[in-house]
Amino acid sequence: MTPETPTERTAVVASRLAVGHTMTIGEIMAATGLTRGAAYNLMYRISRVQPLVLFEGRWQYLRSVSALDTRHP
Repeated sequence: MTPETPTERTAVVASRLAVGHTMTIGEIMAATGLTRGAAYNLMYRISRVQPLVLFEGRWQYLRSVSALDTRHP
């Protein structure tokens, strides 16, 4: 079933990410019925209040970072 409201779309994506899934923007589009731009907008809005990261093309919750080297090569 395709979610019909912004709240339902947010719930679908956030619940999948919360249990450890990672999602590409294409998967988010398929799960929500949104266009690419609208899907990115949804993820931007969710990431304002939840620790989400886009890493290697996949959205995921940021769990923890240890021994991160931020020096430029």
